[in-house]
Amino acid sequence: MIDSNAATGSMRKTWNKKWSRHWAPLPLKAPSIFIAMACSGKGAPIRIEKYPPDVYPVLAGAALHSKPQRDMSFDNFGQNISKGYSLYAELTVTYWLHKNAPDFDYLGLCDEHRCFVITDNHRRALALGKFDVILPSQRIKLPNIEVYFHPDVSESLQPQDYEQMLNILDEKYPDMASCARKIFQQEFKLPSNLLIARNDIFHDYAEFLFSVLQPLQQKNEDNAIYQERHSLRVLGELLTTLYFEYHQEDFKIKRVNSHLLAASHHKH
Repeated sequence: MIDSNAATGSMRKTWNKKWSRHWAPLPLKAPSIFIAMACSGKGAPIRIEKYPPDVYPVLAGAALHSKPQRDMSFDNFGQNISKGYSLYAELTVTYWLHKNAPDFDYLGLCDEHRCFVITDNHRRALALGKFDVILPSQRIKLPNIEVYFHPDVSESLQPQDYEQMLNILDEKYPDMASCARKIFQQEFKLPSNLLIARNDIFHDYAEFLFSVLQPLQQKNEDNAIYQERHSLRVLGELLTTLYFEYHQEDFKIKRVNSHLLAASHHKH
């Protein structure tokens, strides 16, 4: 298994090295941004010089890997749910960031396939406080999100997943539960749990997210099929959509495009 103590000691060096290489001076005091890129450890790795600025690769489900990859941090030190990768997928990195985040102004998540395109104009807007949150463009799910739970539509979700999620929302967040029933009748959702948010918003979002997902995990911990189908990752997309739709009047939200990253082998 990966030595998490060794990983801890090397992380700050990696951040500082990457920060000094990528950071370009701006007229305003630039905000510090830490975007964790959730990596599966499968397939060809991406050269570190290809990562966009402020993006730091983190091995998702590191507790399940026997050999660490270079130029990468791990999600299995500090408070973590790394062993739950089969359920949570990239959300193990969201949890890790929530519990162990460095003190950056903005925190975020992308994955090894898609990352935000953040321009200097975006950075200036963040420095001026024009944005609190950056989200990707929404993805269409026709005819609506609720139908996504039909067994003929999705192998990852079942009708009982939807009902259990709504029951937990009813119990813990009744106002949001009422909003959820309206939002899940719409055609759009946020894809892949990608976001960048002001530090305090990110932590509030993550607290909400896992206060719903972890009880769902506990309700289904004896269901072997449930444990293998990334159910909580997909439900996380819906809860991420719900959280930011519910708070759309509270936060200044900017939507930007995400782009595909081409994988290529490291130079030896």
